[in-house]
Amino acid sequence: MNLFRKQSGNGGEKDVAARAPTAKDGEPHNDTLSKRRLWLFRMLAVSFPFVVLLLAEIAFRVIPGLNEDRDPFVNISPVSIFSRTTNLAGEEYYNITHPSIKNGNDAHILVKKPADTIRIFCVGSSACAGWPHPPTETFSTYLQQALEAAYPGKKIEVVNAAAHGFAAYRTRRVLDEVLQMEPDAVIVWEGNNEFLEDRNYDPPSAWIVSLARHLRTFQWLSAFTSRNKMSGEELKDVAQFFWKKTQQQSLRLREDPVQFAQVQEHFRISFEHMVSQSQRYRVPIVLCTVPVNLHDWLPTVSYNRLSGEQREQWQKLYNQARRCLLEGKYHDGIQAMNQAIAMESKHAESYFWLGRLLEADGQKTAAWEAFSQARDLDYNPFRAISSFNETIRVLARENQHQGAYLLDLDHIFTGASQYAAPGFDLFLDYVHPTKPGNLVAAQNAFELIVRNGVLKDKPATDQFKYHDLPA
Repeated sequence: MNLFRKQSGNGGEKDVAARAPTAKDGEPHNDTLSKRRLWLFRMLAVSFPFVVLLLAEIAFRVIPGLNEDRDPFVNISPVSIFSRTTNLAGEEYYNITHPSIKNGNDAHILVKKPADTIRIFCVGSSACAGWPHPPTETFSTYLQQALEAAYPGKKIEVVNAAAHGFAAYRTRRVLDEVLQMEPDAVIVWEGNNEFLEDRNYDPPSAWIVSLARHLRTFQWLSAFTSRNKMSGEELKDVAQFFWKKTQQQSLRLREDPVQFAQVQEHFRISFEHMVSQSQRYRVPIVLCTVPVNLHDWLPTVSYNRLSGEQREQWQKLYNQARRCLLEGKYHDGIQAMNQAIAMESKHAESYFWLGRLLEADGQKTAAWEAFSQARDLDYNPFRAISSFNETIRVLARENQHQGAYLLDLDHIFTGASQYAAPGFDLFLDYVHPTKPGNLVAAQNAFELIVRNGVLKDKPATDQFKYHDLPA
């Protein structure tokens, strides 16, 4: 190819270099084109992972079997609460077979629900199950009797599927199962076992981690990478938990601020799942706050960082306040205990005795607040902390027009107690209600259901009726 050619003109012919195309010729420079391709390649390289994540997220939300809203904190093996049996007439029944369900042998539920049946499930922990009462004295039995009187033309099934030792992250698996059994409503009474099982939470490094927990892709990856692998059929840490209570040892999940915060976050996510799943199946959900024995149950472990002379000074004030309670010098006792608390503000038992002093002095509201603070500061918590109840209230309020109802048993038991805060008048121990306590829960659950139109059918009466059954 000739790189030169002749050009004629006033100066005669001369050799000139052949010119490359320019922008004036209507074509871009080669280097400009290369730069555009390079930027396009870079954009594709950067966006490719996000495209893959988007496609994976769509797949995990659409494909049956993959579209489960998984727990991002723990990986529990399948929890099977019910099994199917067939009677001689060829009818299929659900039976409760899980070993942690208290009244497992009493539930026989037709797989194909008859048209005249109202079916309600109660899920949660042992307080909901009615332990240690016989099945005839549980709140669910009293609720069923009252509903039978209110809906005389219907067959009422109030199925208690609450389990001993279950935390909210286990109860959500139970709810997932019962939602497929054509319930007309579900009642959730849960929040007392969140510190029961030992587990490890990674600290939340940034807001993006919290956001990622709502992604199905992240949840499925967590199932394979989570350090918290648990059995769906048994609880392994129960004995250790109760041993620590006997030995008055602090629990790491409560003592470590990061772990403590993650326990509360895990609780919130578990309840969010239960609310959203109930909405997905269009089943009304009644969320119960958890009442506990505040008045008569001492904190198990009280934190005290003081030492030396400060500890001695604190101890004198603490002992003085206790002595004033016995001597009836309530004002002096309140003053001394407040001084002790000013020196060590995290000592749970100080607030308990402050509550007793305030109650004796006639300050019931302040006494309740002190009892509640004693519960919340317990470093080996057996009772649902107040932040759990507040989470439940917020979720119920945010979803009140979408099928969620609040049964505030925490406030209801306080109002029903003869003390400034519920005690042994309504509880057998730290959380399990007495028979009168179960009746309080049943009556208020009944009134909420019939007066707020939780069920589609109109009741014949809104009066709570029950009768004692032979044990």
